Amino acid sequence: MSESEPAASTSTMPLERAATDATPLKKRRALRTIHGPLPEGSPEMMGARTFVTIVFVLLGASFVASTALFINEFREQDWLALLLLHSHLFLFFPTLGVLGLLAFHLPSTVFTHMYWNDIPHGRIRFCIGLVVVAGLSWVFSSSLLNSGPREIWEIAPRVLTADKSEPPGCNDGRQACRRLSLLDGTSAVREAAQVRLGMSKFARVCRPDPLLEVPDDFVRERFCFATNGKLSGEACCIAQARFAGHLDDVWATSANRSLTAAFDQIALPLKTFFVLVVIVIGGLLVIWRKLLEARYQAIAPAIERALLIGALAMIPWPLMDYAYVQAMQTLSGRWTVNPQFRLSLVIAPWAMLLLVFFLARMGRKIERLGQLAGAAVSVVAFVRYDELNDVAVRWLGVGAPWWIPALVVLFCIACVTTLRWPKHMQRGLNGVLGRHPDATAKAVGKSA
Repeated sequence: MSESEPAASTSTMPLERAATDATPLKKRRALRTIHGPLPEGSPEMMGARTFVTIVFVLLGASFVASTALFINEFREQDWLALLLLHSHLFLFFPTLGVLGLLAFHLPSTVFTHMYWNDIPHGRIRFCIGLVVVAGLSWVFSSSLLNSGPREIWEIAPRVLTADKSEPPGCNDGRQACRRLSLLDGTSAVREAAQVRLGMSKFARVCRPDPLLEVPDDFVRERFCFATNGKLSGEACCIAQARFAGHLDDVWATSANRSLTAAFDQIALPLKTFFVLVVIVIGGLLVIWRKLLEARYQAIAPAIERALLIGALAMIPWPLMDYAYVQAMQTLSGRWTVNPQFRLSLVIAPWAMLLLVFFLARMGRKIERLGQLAGAAVSVVAFVRYDELNDVAVRWLGVGAPWWIPALVVLFCIACVTTLRWPKHMQRGLNGVLGRHPDATAKAVGKSA
């Protein structure tokens, strides 16, 4: 046994570990359907693989069911406008979210197997961590489900259809409304977002700094989507508050809520659990990198490839999420000058962490270059917060063309194909990374 291997893997190695190492290669072919053939010498991980597969199948089914129910329920309305407005929920999870599940299947299996067999007190730590993540998912999602602001898709289609602008008949182009109807407001935002790059100018801060002079753009009249007419900043903010208050009042009556909102009582905790799980697993795999290399070196290239694709799949989520925030601010108002902190914001540094982990295989200089590039991107994203959201609204949010969902699906198919990497391309990637899995597998087999 190599001296670089941890002490936890000596004679006290569990019987399950010893048994799995002796399992014939043909029994490992179940993993070929996602991540391609695993080299000889890699552990079977049957128990961990079964556990992860069951959990991920349930998560993926909930993602698809949520969007399918949404489309079916709102098919008589402008469902595409509503879907793109809430793309962070109904476009991301059944496409890129499912891709994330497929990509993280192997890393999650390895993570579970590693904690169950190689980490000191790993089984207790794994169980406690699982309970903590599940509890955090429930608490976080419950706070969102039981507090505002409410979202338009939470209102039943029949109620949305019956909802009218105030005063009646105002939305005819001759006069501004006191409050635009919920569906008309959504349609107005989509029509504008499709033909212009930038909706941030219509989401003026409704609470300017009281110690500073009133901003010029707050005094000027500008189109207000909550009324379908031009208003000053103060008048538009009053109308936006009226729009948001009306949405909350309608939602307050339980009979007015949609079936999708009822199903979200189950779906949202599962979506939150998925996000927290991939964040935790990705981070801990980076922390336990040396143990990962020592114990699972035969499948290290497949793990790295999966982590990279999983990170790429998750990156659009914060963009979609903040695109929704900006689009809704044009209707319900922006009440703080600072960027809102949302769970999706954690994805950016997490993705950079995984990228650095991936680049570490390509040499120290390239790793440093990746770190500098990540820092530069983070600074630009913070300084150009509104401009970045403008681009996200146009291409990943309510202003996205009809073909964007199809393009996202094609991207997911391409990434799934990449997970099942062709041999000649896999050898090219292994060459770049300095990995030789065939030779490593043979060495492992001989040492065993």
